[in-house]
Amino acid sequence: MTINKRKGDAVPLDFCVIGEQKCATTWLYFNLKGNKGLLLGESKEQRLFFGMNDDFFAEVSNSSNKVCGEITPDYLTCGNLMAPRLYAHNPKMKIIVMLRDPIDRAASQFRMQKTFNGECFQILNKMNFHEAFLQGYPKDTFHDWGVKNLGINCPLGMGSMMRRSQYAGNILEFKRLFDDKNILIILQDEVASCPEVVLRRVSDFIGVEYWPVKSSHRIVRPIDVRVRKVEITSDEYTRLVECLEPEKKKVERMIGRELRWLQAELQQSVNIRTFLTKGIKKCIKKLFE
Repeated sequence: MTINKRKGDAVPLDFCVIGEQKCATTWLYFNLKGNKGLLLGESKEQRLFFGMNDDFFAEVSNSSNKVCGEITPDYLTCGNLMAPRLYAHNPKMKIIVMLRDPIDRAASQFRMQKTFNGECFQILNKMNFHEAFLQGYPKDTFHDWGVKNLGINCPLGMGSMMRRSQYAGNILEFKRLFDDKNILIILQDEVASCPEVVLRRVSDFIGVEYWPVKSSHRIVRPIDVRVRKVEITSDEYTRLVECLEPEKKKVERMIGRELRWLQAELQQSVNIRTFLTKGIKKCIKKLFE
């Protein structure tokens, strides 16, 4: 890694939004991008700590009067690798984590990646959401795709929906190194209900003047209309809830509040459409025969 070898006498990056993917990080990027006191990359995901864009630091060295940061959602999933790299770069870096109901987040990831090219994503067309969540991609195909399209050796599990849903364990990798006061956790439902409040919190946290929310930027980017809502049976949804409930409780203890995740009404969210079990379907069908 050449992450610490930068041109000029610039201070290290001041903050980093580490994820998670599909949790309104794009919304945050566009709303921070317009702030004149900030320096962000021309694209959201610079992936600096994967060693992909060292040239960005030359720009940082000429903007030492600005608060400089990066937004790469993959860092949280790879916390065991990324936390030490970020800490070595700047032990006082401000870390921002954005979270969302894990099943709904995974469904959004599933829909998005069905539109991607590459062998690892084509495999999704042969799997339903429940299978993809529990099994993930074959490790070698996802690794090959990362090398070809991102120029990085994707860490094992980076493409896994299950791995990305293990919020507490992933966050803990950063909490082991960074002070609690330097870690801010934001929930996507907070962004949806009170975007101005969230942006003020972020601005205060990273030390810049508040810049009004740009209402033209959507919280969730449009997804290819060819990809329909994710289909999952009630039984499958229940199994995922049972699998993820312990992780949810860990996050609740971490943030000191209850979460409205993994609840029945979320089954009818924008990304997930649940279906009755086959047995009940047959009974209903007979009623109308």
